[in-house]
Amino acid sequence: MSKDSYLKKAASLSFIVKIIGLLISFLLQIVLARTLNLADFGAYNYLSSLSILLVAFCLLGFDKVSLKFIPEYIEKGISTLRYERYAIKAATLSSFLILTLILIFGAGYIEKTVDVSIELVALWCVSIFFMAISSVYAGLIQSIKKPVVSQFNELVLKPLVIMVGVGSVALNAQLELYDALLLLLVASLLSALTNFICWKKMGSKYRHGSVAVSSGWMSTGLGFLGITLCNTALNQIDILMIGSMLGAEQGGIYSVAVKITNLLTLFLVAFNVVAAPMISAFYVKGDMVGLQNLLQTVSKYVSLLTVLCAIFMCVFIDHLLALFGEQFSAAKYSIYILGLAKCVGAITGSASYLLSLTGYQKQVLVILSSSVALNIFLNYILIGKAGISGAAMATAITMVIWNMAMFVFVLRVFNLNTTFVNINRL
Repeated sequence: MSKDSYLKKAASLSFIVKIIGLLISFLLQIVLARTLNLADFGAYNYLSSLSILLVAFCLLGFDKVSLKFIPEYIEKGISTLRYERYAIKAATLSSFLILTLILIFGAGYIEKTVDVSIELVALWCVSIFFMAISSVYAGLIQSIKKPVVSQFNELVLKPLVIMVGVGSVALNAQLELYDALLLLLVASLLSALTNFICWKKMGSKYRHGSVAVSSGWMSTGLGFLGITLCNTALNQIDILMIGSMLGAEQGGIYSVAVKITNLLTLFLVAFNVVAAPMISAFYVKGDMVGLQNLLQTVSKYVSLLTVLCAIFMCVFIDHLLALFGEQFSAAKYSIYILGLAKCVGAITGSASYLLSLTGYQKQVLVILSSSVALNIFLNYILIGKAGISGAAMATAITMVIWNMAMFVFVLRVFNLNTTFVNINRL
């Protein structure tokens, strides 16, 4: 199978899994919005956003390090066993340390911000541990070109378990925040176990060969960690700042705008999941022509699908918001603003992935960390002036700036165009 055929087939399967997963997650958000009171719904989404940030800390970047080293080890006939053990131990120890610190020093702040008990914070922390372990194994599975398997457990199985549980509880009693967090814990545990079993079966044939040298694993992981933290902060800081500045209820309303516009990132993420190992392989071989063709193919398909989806979303926005309830109609203008920025990100393509996988983590980190600082500043100013619409404007401005910065950097350093536009003709 040719590289282009593999990309199309794997991306198609990845897209199907993501569509199913996003539909389930979307339905889950609707169910939660309808069954939890607005304050609890806002608290649940606040904790969910914060958990994504904490999971990134716990992983130490090893979910991304796998994409860099495992394809290389397989190509050279080097055993992956030592790396696998190292990654799991690192994530386990960092999770234990970080979550212990959160319980000791951060639980009080979380309790006051979204009005939850210490017991609920502890329950939430345990689920974060299983999320981190699940993500390490998902990265290993993705690195051997099994992106559909790595995505299924997180995107389909996990939200499906939560939704079934929420439905079961809601049939017999009023759903409370405790019930939602307990279901999150169960789903995270199940996802971790499933990814563990899948990797043990699929990765067994790559555990033979010469012993891998551990030099560079942690340093590379820390580079990816900084990038992941910045990416996560850029995606979650608006929700967290609204929750802190305006309260859980406004945070809940804004989180719906974020969830809806996140549908627009589906196509870029689906193609990048498949393209990541191929980017590494082309770069290692020095095949810049193949790499350029890959990048433009990704941008072409992603841009078309994203813009079409954005148009559909704008036309039917009132109907989408009505699914959540009347109180969520206030998120309408935030959706327009965020949607436009998502389209710009789709057009610039896989620039950040390319830089991260080719040794330019430090440069990516500079761009993203500067963007995080700008995003925090703009959110602080604009949330105070325009509420949730101000948060959307701050996030959109930052998103456009960092995507364009990545695109220009790739163009100057590699002479590679990550968009579908033929720049030479401009």
